[in-house]
Amino acid sequence: MNYRPILERIAAGQHTPEDVATLQQWLQQQPAEKYHAIMLEYESIMVQSNSGAADEALFKRINQQIDSQSSIRTISWWKYAAAACLAAVIAAGAWWLYPRQAITKQVAILPGKDKATLQLAGGRLMELDTMATGSQWSSRGLAVAKADSGLVKIENAGNVDANSSYSELRTPRGGQFAMILPDGSRVWLNAASRLRFTSNFIKERKIILEGEACFDVAQHANLPFKVEAGGQDIAVLGTSFNISAYPDENKISTTLLTGAVKVQHQQQSVVLQPGQQAAGADNELMTISNVNTDNVIAWKKGWFVFEDNDIKMIMRQISRWYDVDVVYEEDLTGITLTGAIQRKQHIEDLLYVLEAAGKARFTIRDQKIYVSKKLSTRK
Repeated sequence: MNYRPILERIAAGQHTPEDVATLQQWLQQQPAEKYHAIMLEYESIMVQSNSGAADEALFKRINQQIDSQSSIRTISWWKYAAAACLAAVIAAGAWWLYPRQAITKQVAILPGKDKATLQLAGGRLMELDTMATGSQWSSRGLAVAKADSGLVKIENAGNVDANSSYSELRTPRGGQFAMILPDGSRVWLNAASRLRFTSNFIKERKIILEGEACFDVAQHANLPFKVEAGGQDIAVLGTSFNISAYPDENKISTTLLTGAVKVQHQQQSVVLQPGQQAAGADNELMTISNVNTDNVIAWKKGWFVFEDNDIKMIMRQISRWYDVDVVYEEDLTGITLTGAIQRKQHIEDLLYVLEAAGKARFTIRDQKIYVSKKLSTRK
């Protein structure tokens, strides 16, 4: 059976009752491993399409119907998926099949949203998320405008101060933001990040980044686009790439999406090809590897995507996005997770999924997440 077109129609919200019945009947005949693979394929379609609107209710009905007719298959699939991947758990709607355990909640911990401040070189501080649409403000040769769509654009408006002073875009924990720079380049800034750029940007395209950002660089011959991020220096003419340079992560990584970039780190210099990532710590040589770029920029599309990541790395991402502190009650060395989770999920649902699929237990107390091992994993 060619099931992929049905999955694509479901992802796009264009499915028919006949699609659902056909898929349901066919899934009932599949072994657990095949069922799991199909759920992962549906998740992949959702991430690639960037629709962010998986029909959870539909897949809940499908799973419930399958469960009523073949409970052994559904349960065995859940055990397989819980150990192997989170991807199908939320997007495919199977997560509620796992019995929820109580997670103490006192105050709502909400997912992040578009939120940022812009401090211009002259000292003016602007809250971009609350800036009225259609408004514009200018000073010292820079104009900031917010279109009716909500997109913020900075332009040079007249003479800019001769000195290379910097303006700064900053997102808090629980915030992200997209903006167009004076040269026409686009930048998406992840949570808990800061990006400083030269005020005379159309003459000197230089950025200093702390945190994570994705760039779509406008082409301007003979005017390189330069980024300093931790110990890495990146130079491009026109391309798109992602940089992760959080102070609390042990490595800085630059991932090329399109075009070409030159990355310098200490005494190393390498030109990346699309799909390659250069990663390294301050006192280490860079390593160059081929990566899944869709996973790297999934945050920009509204997803957490994990590939056998250490649980502490995962919790740092969650901490930044939900603006919540994490406390480890014991050693969790060696615990990793793989999968994809929408960033718009409520923290309780996300933690239910992590707990169901891994070896950790989560408790919310006093606006903090406490993490410990499950009893069954302790020696």
